[in-house]
Amino acid sequence: MNYWPAQSANLGEFDLPMINNIKHLVVPGARTAKAYFNAPGWVMAMMTNAWGWTTPGARLAWGVFFGGSGWTCQQLWEHYAFTCDKEYLKSVYPVLKGASDFYLSVLIEGKDGKLITSPSSSPENFFTTENGMVSTVCEGATMERSIVWDLFYNTGQAARILGIDKSFADSLDKTRARIRPLQIGRNGQLMEWGGDWDEPKSDHRHVSHLFALHPGRQIIPFKNTELAAAANETLKERGDSATGWSQAWKMNFWARLRDGDHAYKLFKNQLVLIDKTQLGVKMSGGGTFSNMFDAHPPFQIDGNFGSTSGLNEMLLQSQESYVNTAKPNDDFYVLDILPALPSVWANGSIKGLRARGGFAVDIVWDNKQMKTLKIKSVGGIECKVRCNGKTIDLKLQKNGIKTLTPTNFE
Repeated sequence: MNYWPAQSANLGEFDLPMINNIKHLVVPGARTAKAYFNAPGWVMAMMTNAWGWTTPGARLAWGVFFGGSGWTCQQLWEHYAFTCDKEYLKSVYPVLKGASDFYLSVLIEGKDGKLITSPSSSPENFFTTENGMVSTVCEGATMERSIVWDLFYNTGQAARILGIDKSFADSLDKTRARIRPLQIGRNGQLMEWGGDWDEPKSDHRHVSHLFALHPGRQIIPFKNTELAAAANETLKERGDSATGWSQAWKMNFWARLRDGDHAYKLFKNQLVLIDKTQLGVKMSGGGTFSNMFDAHPPFQIDGNFGSTSGLNEMLLQSQESYVNTAKPNDDFYVLDILPALPSVWANGSIKGLRARGGFAVDIVWDNKQMKTLKIKSVGGIECKVRCNGKTIDLKLQKNGIKTLTPTNFE
């Protein structure tokens, strides 16, 4: 979460320490993959540290989660998606491939014939089965399946962009298609577990199984309307009460669902002042200390950075990709302008936001409508631009600049 806003806020150089750290996890991660799964490639569990920790955690509720490597590899891909730097992509491709090799090896067929991870968990949450058994471990938890789907998509696309490993990319596509799809439960929610065991009145602060909505791109509301509705239902069931990092993630969820007013509500909740006499804040409290630090007891910086990401997502999104049949091996994106603008921001401007595909974007809006839109192409790659309910094609040369107005979308 700390790195979510790095690219969109035009601070991509701050990605580099994390990228270097991920590279350094490959060797210890390979030992973990061999020791715990007798598998190729490399893997990381829930957490790591400066000494290359990649093994399980100490408690069952979160320690058996082995999606860490897949999730962190997303950041490797995102750095490329925003910069279009193929030399960089070439340097990290072995890391993406190694992580994919591990999951290719450990996926198994569930009872429905679809591929899942097992044992599997949704960190720090629990469920109750039809027989009354309470547990934290299941077969095929949604978060892990979503992470593997995302990793396979990105790694396959990286191979195609680099023009290498065609057979490997094809195998990733075929395997990804066999991963158990996202499921909608009896209460209309996006299912979190291997069974329909979500608590309908749960207010648990974790909503990790919405990874496919954010930071993933498996759920695009325009395309996956039923899954988007299920994600919406899940968020309503879990509620808004949370600590800083959880509120921050929910901000991003609501922005992706294009509900700017709800995202803004969580932003205001995040800024509730917690003074020094309230250091024993409950886990449902959240808020911000007077020094602007997130008030998750006692403090977690991801609430601050995650909220910054949420603000950026309210003004510009670019996770939706499309295919150009003339260039089927390239990645192209839709720039979604003011997708979740809250009512209270009827007038405003923003400069220097970044979008996938290598674009810098300045926006001025008036009465909730775009007034001027300045787009600079860093990489000389085409895109589509969605604004005011219309979508247009845009082609710019490298470092080319185009200023658009509402008339361009009529």
